[in-house]
Amino acid sequence: MLAGQRRILGSTDPERIFLIGGGARSAEWRQMIADASGAEIVVPTGEEAGCLGGALQAMWARSKHSGKPESLEAIANRCVALDKAKTARPDRGKRKAYESAFAAYRDRLREIHGVVS
Repeated sequence: MLAGQRRILGSTDPERIFLIGGGARSAEWRQMIADASGAEIVVPTGEEAGCLGGALQAMWARSKHSGKPESLEAIANRCVALDKAKTARPDRGKRKAYESAFAAYRDRLREIHGVVS
């Protein structure tokens, strides 16, 4: 997860991550992702969040095409309900351990495969 996050955001940390799928059902997984990423983890109420994401993108594209562009954030704020009971906030004290483990992982990738993630 950290490798993908770094590729997308560089050194910028996200403030909030929407978690969907099977892992989103696990309180332990949500907390681990929050601690590792430093972001608040939120979970949509519906089971078909992937489909909802496609619909949100279509709404955004339609608004842009119609000449009345609306931000994806505004559309999501209007259309996505969150399960507040599943929100996980990061334990800042654990972040350093995850960063250290990620650095060791990157070192091993470089050492074994000549690849840097």
